[in-house]
Amino acid sequence: MSKSLNNYYVISDLVKNGFSYEDFRFIILSAHYRSKVNFSLKRKVEAKSAIGRIEEFRQRLLDLSKIISEKLPKEADDFNDALQDDLDTPKALAVFFNWIRLTNQKIDKKIFTKQEAEAGNRFIQYFNSIFAILDNKNELPDEVKLLVDSRENHRKNKEWQKSDLIRDKLLSMGWKLKDTPNGPKITKK
Repeated sequence: MSKSLNNYYVISDLVKNGFSYEDFRFIILSAHYRSKVNFSLKRKVEAKSAIGRIEEFRQRLLDLSKIISEKLPKEADDFNDALQDDLDTPKALAVFFNWIRLTNQKIDKKIFTKQEAEAGNRFIQYFNSIFAILDNKNELPDEVKLLVDSRENHRKNKEWQKSDLIRDKLLSMGWKLKDTPNGPKITKK
């Protein structure tokens, strides 16, 4: 990095370029602390995608059960081992994402129990207590709530164009809406 070459960033530059603190944190934690981080503004897309994948998975588990167990899935042991091995955060993330992939497969095959969902909720909570990349605020802004409710009314009345316009507006505001059998699920983009 060199000031004369202008190839460095300060936090305010990153915020201006649309990075959230969670995006930056994910990028830094995806490399071992003893390694250099190959940082670029393009990595924001990777970070947002990874965080979005975790958030969608968290919502999927919460649809199965909102209870948070005291137990952790067996993969949490490998996760902890990676962290205890010289704070190997890239390996811990790999364990966590592999657990998400395998769990999604079990959910799709309908061989995933409510108890496993509750342990999964605990693992996500535990993961986030260490990495702090998921938003813990489950409250939607009032404007977003009103738009989602309005969209649902349009859908019930089969006013598909109006419904699509609201979905597009939510997307432009930074909210991703997904229709599920249990109703709309909305997550921060």
